[in-house]
Amino acid sequence: MSINLAAAGFAFFMAIVFAIIGLRAAKVRCDRLAFWDSARSWPTVSGKLLEVGIDVVTTRHNVDDRLLVDTYYKPRIAYSYLVGGRTYDGTTFDCTDGQGGTQKRTHARISRYRPGDSAIISYDPADPRHSVLDRALKPVEVVDGALSIYLGFFAAIFLMAMGIRILT
Repeated sequence: MSINLAAAGFAFFMAIVFAIIGLRAAKVRCDRLAFWDSARSWPTVSGKLLEVGIDVVTTRHNVDDRLLVDTYYKPRIAYSYLVGGRTYDGTTFDCTDGQGGTQKRTHARISRYRPGDSAIISYDPADPRHSVLDRALKPVEVVDGALSIYLGFFAAIFLMAMGIRILT
């Protein structure tokens, strides 16, 4: 009986962990969607691209005495724009908040931009310091977000059911 109780306790604990992960993913995605929803109605001005590039981000993790290295690529962009006679600088590429990906995908995202080119910049009329270069929402971002949220909650529900089954 104590083994079943321990297994059920572990299942409930893991369910809570996955529920927290699912809630965190939901908050991040909702924040991004709220930003996109605001940005799509912002006014636009012509701006100038100052810098366009890709940052390589490498993280290292020790897992079971093995070093795991993860590398992903993030768009790096800088631009300036004029609102109400004042010049502002921005670095927000799109509504994904600089989310990284593969080198090929990131290069495809920024390939149409060149330093020195003019670009349409969307800015927050309430605070022109907040701006975004590409305010289009990519369908893949919605699908990725929904998938991560649903998987987190599905895992939590599955583990709760397993815990209940072990106890009965």
